[in-house]
Amino acid sequence: MASHDPEYWVIGAGLAGALAVHRLRLAGKEVAWFDRNISQTATRTGAGIMNPITGRKFVFSWEFDGFHQEALQVYSQLESKEQPILHRLSILKGLSTPGDVNNWCMRVGSEPYSRFIQEPRPGSDFPVLQNCLAMGEISPVYRVDMQAVVDQVIERWGPPDTGEMTAVGHLKTPVGERDIPDRGKLILATGSPVEAIVGLQLPLSPYQGQALIIRTRDLPTDRIIHHKLKVVPYGDDLFWVGTFDQWEGLTESPTEQGRLRLEEELARNFSIRYTVVDQVSGIRPASRTRRPFTGSLPGHPNTYVINGLGTKGASLAPLVVRNLCDHLLHGREIWKELNLPPMT
Repeated sequence: MASHDPEYWVIGAGLAGALAVHRLRLAGKEVAWFDRNISQTATRTGAGIMNPITGRKFVFSWEFDGFHQEALQVYSQLESKEQPILHRLSILKGLSTPGDVNNWCMRVGSEPYSRFIQEPRPGSDFPVLQNCLAMGEISPVYRVDMQAVVDQVIERWGPPDTGEMTAVGHLKTPVGERDIPDRGKLILATGSPVEAIVGLQLPLSPYQGQALIIRTRDLPTDRIIHHKLKVVPYGDDLFWVGTFDQWEGLTESPTEQGRLRLEEELARNFSIRYTVVDQVSGIRPASRTRRPFTGSLPGHPNTYVINGLGTKGASLAPLVVRNLCDHLLHGREIWKELNLPPMT
């Protein structure tokens, strides 16, 4: 992207890396952008759901309002009629036990839950579901086409060059290896592959998420169904079905075990006819604190990191990126809740 040594270097062309490039270029900065250019990534694999109510006890997502407002603003500015990014939906949440129903009903009518949920409906209203006592609905919810975000940044500012970090400040490219100049500010937005960089250990617990892409006409196209599995409409009778999560023996490629487990869960909890169109996989950069983090790396001047976005990257990435870029461009303090945890 740059013909000489620029001030900023961004490593990683997933959601966070693309948003960092976009914000820095809008500020008039020249940016060198690099990525491994692999086909299976967390950005391509994830469903990109912005959901205010999560977990088995239906907890309001951490600082959801602030992250949500920033995300809607950023994504709406990036999308176009030809390439939409935001898809407004609702979630039908399967309540399988009396305890699930009780936990749900305890939230109804109290703030902030009353903005998003209502009394549950009988599971019999949804005959395609099995082993479902009742259904709760969460609305509004958005699906973010995260790869479309990357594509829009590429269309506006140009594609990343091929390259990856092998050590902090050391870049390997197809035309040779080079060191990033001392004056250059380096942003590592590489997700879990950051663990492969020599001399760097971050507080991450990466895991592999796998999903199926199926085609069916037996499911609603305007609602996400979360009943043991998440089933997310993609348009044209296509649905994302996931996830199967694996914490050991991680690989960037889908596995037969993952496919079988997902199909078993579909058969157990859904009564639908479908065909498998594709299987996708990506290693997610979950942090050990289950919160995203950003900031400068101790012992590495001018080196910064964005990581730990996990399954909520679509919601979290825009505000985390803005926080770091405001620090770099204007000297503002990084939000203390996002400070990089102690490194091991």
